[in-house]
Amino acid sequence: GEIAEVQGIIPVSGSYEPGYQWSVNGVFVNEQDTFFNETYITSELRWPLMQDSTITLTTFSNGKISRESVFIEVYGIRSMKVEGRVEMGSSADLVCIIEGNVPPSEVFWYFNTEKHDPTFSHQSATTTKSVFSINNIEPSHFGHYTCVAGYPDRPSMFQRMPVVPLGSCALPQVFNGGFSSNFMSEGTTATVTCNPSYTAPEDHGTLSCKDGVLEGRTPVCVQVLRNTEDTSTALLVVLVACACVVMTCSVVLSFVIWYKKHNKVLKKLSDNAYPGKHYPAKSGAAERPKFGTDPSETPECDPENNICLTPHH
Repeated sequence: GEIAEVQGIIPVSGSYEPGYQWSVNGVFVNEQDTFFNETYITSELRWPLMQDSTITLTTFSNGKISRESVFIEVYGIRSMKVEGRVEMGSSADLVCIIEGNVPPSEVFWYFNTEKHDPTFSHQSATTTKSVFSINNIEPSHFGHYTCVAGYPDRPSMFQRMPVVPLGSCALPQVFNGGFSSNFMSEGTTATVTCNPSYTAPEDHGTLSCKDGVLEGRTPVCVQVLRNTEDTSTALLVVLVACACVVMTCSVVLSFVIWYKKHNKVLKKLSDNAYPGKHYPAKSGAAERPKFGTDPSETPECDPENNICLTPHH
C-alpha cells in the first residue's frame, strides 16, 4: 500500500526527442512528473504497490528500443488462512504468512479487542509464519481474529479474518456499543445495543445474515446531544428570581435597621423630656433659656441624628 517512487533519466542526442513509457508488472501506466533540458529527460513515477512488482521504463530513440527495470519487493502480510474445521468441539489453526526482506520484530494476535501471543512462530530470511491455535471450539471463540506484524522502523501491518461456523456471519466491532454475540446464524438478524448516552441512527442498527454475508448498513453508535436552550432559559429565570429575592431582603433589612434606630432615639429623647428637667450649661458659659423663661420648654435634641423633641404639659 505504500507509494514507490522511481526516477528514470533518458539521454537526449541532437534535436531528436526520444519517446518513453512506464509499466508496472507489464501494464502501461502514466508518469507523474517530467523535467527537460538540452541533454536529458528526467521522468518520475509514483505508484502504490500491493504486491511484489517489476517497474520498467521503455525508451524509443532513433529506431531503437531499450528497457530498464527495477524489482521492488513488498513487505507485509502475504496471506491469512484457517487450517482445520471450524466446528463445535473441534480445533483449528489460524496461519499468518509475512514476507519481506525485512522481517518483523514482533508478531501478535487480537481476538476482537483482546491481545494474544502466537501459539507458534517460525522466521526465516524472508518469510515469517505465525500460528494461533483454537482448541475445543465453542461459541465464545467465534469472532474476528487479527494478525499484526510490528516493525521497528516502519508502520505495522495487520490483516483481519472472521472465524464463525459455516454459513454464519461474524458481527463487526462497534465503538460505544456492541452485539449480544460475536456472530449470527443464516437467516437471522442482530441489533446493536449502544452504551448510555449513545444511540444508533435509523437504519444503522440492525444487520441480517444471508449466504454467509452480512446485509445492512454498518452499525454505529452516536452520542446524544442535549438541547441546552431550555436549560439556559430555566437557569436565567432562577438567577433573576434570586436577584429579586436578594434585593427585597436588602430593602427590608435596611428598613428594619432604620426603624429600630429611630425608635431608640425617640425613646431616649422621651425619657429626658419631662417638666422641670433641663441640662445645665457647660462650665464657664451662661445658660441661655430657650422658648421663654420656662426651663421645661427647653427642647431635648440629639445632634447625631438631627432630632429634637419639645416636651408638652
